[in-house]
Amino acid sequence: MIKPSVYDDVFDRTINGDEIFLFVKGSDHLCTVNFNLFTPLDSRALCATYDIVLKLLHQRKNSTSVPQVPIHKLPALPEKFKINTVLTFHESKQIQLKCFTSKNGLLHNNNPDHRDQVRKWISAFGNGSGGIIIMGIDDKTCKILGQLLEGDSEDDIDKRVSSIVLKMSQVWSFTPKRRVHWDLKFFPVEGKSSQSALTVVVLYIAGMQNLGGIFTKCPRSCELRLGLDGREEVHRLSFEDWKQQMLGATQDESEGIEYSSL
Repeated sequence: MIKPSVYDDVFDRTINGDEIFLFVKGSDHLCTVNFNLFTPLDSRALCATYDIVLKLLHQRKNSTSVPQVPIHKLPALPEKFKINTVLTFHESKQIQLKCFTSKNGLLHNNNPDHRDQVRKWISAFGNGSGGIIIMGIDDKTCKILGQLLEGDSEDDIDKRVSSIVLKMSQVWSFTPKRRVHWDLKFFPVEGKSSQSALTVVVLYIAGMQNLGGIFTKCPRSCELRLGLDGREEVHRLSFEDWKQQMLGATQDESEGIEYSSL
């Protein structure tokens, strides 16, 4: 079930011998299968609840796209990173440590899981007080390992991160700007024993709770609409349709039924 609904809010049920019939009822609010919006905990990104999503949508300030927590107010990092040393800090609501390994290159399109992790943390930090994703640090030991950029250039990584942010921003209420809403920096790792270049890659995300919600992609929500043949069809809501129904729809306007693969 999708909170804040409970079972009886959504289903009527009838038992007939060895068969159980479930009848889906209209909800008091728009049911959404996945909000695709996250908030930060100390060591993980948490899928936002209905109430949190509503709160962030209502906090939108139309007069400005300036973050509440600018990038320059994020936690300071050491000027240098040294191989195999242990950081003096841990993961928190503003710090996430990652060390990605892949034959395809850091955040390459062929690494959807890595890119998805970064998207979740961009959303989480953006919906919180901002944060930094530090790539090249073991998240369990906090040991500096560095990212091997063999076959990649800093420009390659820059373009991949830019593409992630720009694709996400298709469902934001503003156009993100480099060094205002996000930034990317590279730190060389000293003391490495091999000839291969190791780098700590840091992605900075401003705190943007006042900008209407930082989604990873369009929320998944559906409703029944009449098709060309006059029959009802399941229709996926666009972001604008979904947002308008979330913000101000009446029961008559928002009888969207949640559909899943159950």
